[in-house]
Amino acid sequence: MEIRSRQEKTHTPGPWELEFDESGFYVGNPGQMVARIYPVVPMRWVGDKLTHEAANAHLIAAAPDMAQALGELIAEFEREADENLEKAMGPMICAYSYEDTVGISFARAALKKAGV
Repeated sequence: MEIRSRQEKTHTPGPWELEFDESGFYVGNPGQMVARIYPVVPMRWVGDKLTHEAANAHLIAAAPDMAQALGELIAEFEREADENLEKAMGPMICAYSYEDTVGISFARAALKKAGV
């Protein structure tokens, strides 16, 4: 079986960096902003953490890395499934297929939602 091809990436290439100042957060790579996150209320520390805007900014900044990791995990799953099917069934496996695990199904759905 062939590894399923993924759609060509059209997003700004990663890795993305996170910077912030008193007005909010900037996500992107050097010279190219991807997102600007303005806090609903002035930024403040809560305990040892910033408000939820900081968590959102970190999640956005990690998006390209997470998309790549999910894609690699899916490809690894498919390679192993193909190898296991061939070992179990021999070279004539074209009529057989395998089911995705729950995790792989979630990974495929997340990449589809992201347009990757």
